[in-house]
Amino acid sequence: MPRNWQPGQELEVAQCQADLVCFGLEHKLIYSSGFIKIHQKSKKLIVPNYFNPLIRKNTAVYFFVDKKKLHNVKIFKGDGDQDRPN
Repeated sequence: MPRNWQPGQELEVAQCQADLVCFGLEHKLIYSSGFIKIHQKSKKLIVPNYFNPLIRKNTAVYFFVDKKKLHNVKIFKGDGDQDRPN
């Protein structure tokens, strides 16, 4: 995502190269790497999780963790086979 991107601005496919779904990292580190936060209910920017068939929708990613160990938890969404809803 280009650093100067604004909501509502069209993007070329080549400009949008990566998405990151994570938990437990400092926001400063993520933003300084060029990522921006996208809210699940956003209609201005869609970052789909499913591509076969393509579902043009932001989707929530849920996880469970023991609250006693929360300060040590780092979670990243991997690709695996999540690109299909079936």
